[in-house]
Amino acid sequence: MEKLPPRLQDQLRKQLEHFDSLPKPQQDVMVRRAERYAALTPDQQADFRQQMFALRDLPQERRLAVGVALRRLQPLSQEQRARAVSSDEFKGRFSAEELKIIGGLSEVMTPQL
Repeated sequence: MEKLPPRLQDQLRKQLEHFDSLPKPQQDVMVRRAERYAALTPDQQADFRQQMFALRDLPQERRLAVGVALRRLQPLSQEQRARAVSSDEFKGRFSAEELKIIGGLSEVMTPQL
């Protein structure tokens, strides 16, 4: 880590401190998400990052609605999430762009413990 620029060292230390401060179950969820992300192909990782940027660019109200939807999808299996995202209920509540974001980000989600 000493070979990294000082600013990046500080940022990495803060992230590690934050991770260490989380309860063990939440750490486990984050580790599983990181493992799922690492298992994605480079193209899938690029798509995921693009969806994160798209989420950040949504108006706050819509960003919050998408966040709530992602949290509600979290306990579901991959198949259940796919069905939910393609349901008429979701299609009625979210724009095509928001559905793409939800679908893309849910690829890395894992059920909570």
